[in-house]
Amino acid sequence: MRRVGVAVAAAAVAGAVLVGPVRPAYAGDHDVVATITDERIPESSALVQSTIDPNLAYTINDSGNDNVVYVIDLGSGDVVGTATIDVTADDTEAMAIGGDGRLYVADIGDNSVSRRTVGLYAIDQPGRGDTTVTPDVYPVRYSDGPSDAETLLVDPATGRMSIVTKNLLAGEVYQLPKHLSENRVNLARSLNVNTPGMVTDGAYLPDGSAVLLRTYIDIAVYSIPDWHKLGSIDTPRMPQSESLAAWNDGRSVLVGTEKLPSPIIEVKVPRHEWRKLHAGPSRDTSGSPASPAGSAASSSSEDGDGDGIAGGWVVASGAALLLLGGGWLWARRGRRTRGTRRAERQSRSTM
Repeated sequence: MRRVGVAVAAAAVAGAVLVGPVRPAYAGDHDVVATITDERIPESSALVQSTIDPNLAYTINDSGNDNVVYVIDLGSGDVVGTATIDVTADDTEAMAIGGDGRLYVADIGDNSVSRRTVGLYAIDQPGRGDTTVTPDVYPVRYSDGPSDAETLLVDPATGRMSIVTKNLLAGEVYQLPKHLSENRVNLARSLNVNTPGMVTDGAYLPDGSAVLLRTYIDIAVYSIPDWHKLGSIDTPRMPQSESLAAWNDGRSVLVGTEKLPSPIIEVKVPRHEWRKLHAGPSRDTSGSPASPAGSAASSSSEDGDGDGIAGGWVVASGAALLLLGGGWLWARRGRRTRGTRRAERQSRSTM
């Protein structure tokens, strides 16, 4: 109980810091593309632009809601179609268009860090109108035990998928097999790439030159294939920063939030970040990073113009996350200790 209390206290402190001085909601180059107001989507947790009809996007609620993909008209924000997925899901937190052109819904949320396997559900990209679909189901297990995650990535050069975990202090990138199987558990192996804490969504740029990872604070930019962190892109403050999709040939991204009304906002990739991305090493198609990027330092603006680079409030937010992390680790350690003791007692009772 004391460990839980510490975690709650840390969360309260973090919340107080994060809601400190805030900037205008849609400042600078941030433009509202559309706004979701449909009451069926109270917790939009992913956003993907259709590759069949670029005027459409897909979103889905997370746990506690119907397992439905909603088709959004990007001109109006209206729901113009639904695809009800005929499968029981625990916590759908991410989506991506696969190399085969299908929409993959990632049932990878695991707040209690207890799920032995998670899953991907593949369906044809839905259009306008309502339908019910039976997906292809791909079970997934992490190579080093359960993890919470909200980000599914698809490399446009190789079609290889990866998952980015969502931990308080830092996440990891786990690569899935090149060919997924429905008949056996697909092992997700760590690439030993450290990512920021609290990653809620992400996407490759269309040309495969970079991965953009969204957090509650900003968007971290990584060059590919070496997973070197180039910098960060500032984002508007939103009630709960949950989704990101590549947009405008990668020159900008769309970001969304839970809670209604839910604006979909275009955020431009700053000029200096764009130049860095396209001055980097050429791609190969191995699907693996050239070297671990855990020690790569985040770079700042080379132009000095500050276009889109995260402001000073990030420092305070980072301190809050450290407090959250301490409480969470303490609580989780206690949970694992109790689980170990329980297992020992059970073992002795069967001897």
